[in-house]
Amino acid sequence: MDTFANSTTPIRRVLRPDELHRIHTMIHDAADTRQLLVLALGVLYDALLATPGSGPTAQPIVPDRYALPSSQWQAILTAMTRRAEAWGTAAEIGLALATGLLPGQYDDPSVPAPDLRLPDYRPAEFRITLTRDAIDVITNCEAHLDQLHRYYGPISEVYQTALHSWHRNLTVLLTINAGSDLRLSGDGPLSLFVRASSGLTCGLIFHQVTRRCTIDGCDALIADDGAARPPHTGAAVGDHQHIPSYPLAAARPGTWSLHS
Repeated sequence: MDTFANSTTPIRRVLRPDELHRIHTMIHDAADTRQLLVLALGVLYDALLATPGSGPTAQPIVPDRYALPSSQWQAILTAMTRRAEAWGTAAEIGLALATGLLPGQYDDPSVPAPDLRLPDYRPAEFRITLTRDAIDVITNCEAHLDQLHRYYGPISEVYQTALHSWHRNLTVLLTINAGSDLRLSGDGPLSLFVRASSGLTCGLIFHQVTRRCTIDGCDALIADDGAARPPHTGAAVGDHQHIPSYPLAAARPGTWSLHS
């Protein structure tokens, strides 16, 4: 009988040194992303399926059936992600492993982290192409930040939040390992679209803060021309002089975030 079928508790398993060595070898020897997943995960689950209480070996693999010590789980995730840097698929591999392909994990301080070190597989050079409209977007974003700085002040939450979200995400975008070529183009006045040679696409999108009426009991949204409208059918819009949450003449507060 499959013991897991009658229990929601995963089977805890500490991988032996020889099992970790085989996994490490498969990670190192993989020739592409597909081989990395098929071979390395194959060796891992062969070891787990041999665990007493796992049930019939011909059954489908269910990652949640098992749990590894966090030290071993993290070491395998890191090694596979770093190996995928050779093909620019580290981000996709890391996400896929962490959200479903690897077994679960549990804390066990007595289990040391295994040594699964690998060479640096990143390309020796990265090429970043900026289209003309991408350069315009970057210029616009810096100008927008300057307007927020001048209107709200250098230590204001509005300016600091926008500044850090733009520079942090732009840094991530320019240093992400998604292949040796990255192309940035404009996607509106304050947003960028990114296409990597690995096939990964994402956007660095500006999300402006909605201007609202600040009078109690009024749900009105205030447009740039001062016109008020309800946010949805049935919302309360008072018949009064609306007080916007930030001035009509001011640069719009907001933040940038990455979306894939």
